Amino acid sequence: MSKALSDSVIHCKIARGMWQELQERFSHTNTVQLFHIKNAIHDCEQGTSSSVTSFFTKLKSLWDEKEVLCEIPPCSCEASKEIKAYVDTQKTMKFLMGLNDNFAATRSSIVNMEPFPTVNKAYSMALLHEKQAELSTKPCPSQRLLRLR
Repeated sequence: MSKALSDSVIHCKIARGMWQELQERFSHTNTVQLFHIKNAIHDCEQGTSSSVTSFFTKLKSLWDEKEVLCEIPPCSCEASKEIKAYVDTQKTMKFLMGLNDNFAATRSSIVNMEPFPTVNKAYSMALLHEKQAELSTKPCPSQRLLRLR
């Protein structure tokens, strides 16, 4: 904690009171940050020149940043599994929606899978599609040799 900040709460009688005061002061910043991060997640798309890996990495870092600001409190009730499954499904859906049109067939295959895959599995499948597409556009070594003759 900075000296200026600690000076402003030095006279609090109990730690809980100090925490509540700091939370009231600084929680609004988190709301603004959360708004910007959620907006960036909404707008995040692969585009035509970006690889699947760079798109996924950008999206994953935004999700991680959002979770730091807006963590779902731990819960041991039955609903916690459903909430986690819902959040995971939303991440997979966002990833699929952000892929460019070159992945339409892969996207369709993933959406029709039972059970619905995790975002990491969907990423793995999209990456495989991208690698296969790269191989089909590059001539194999034997074709290059034929061209040299």
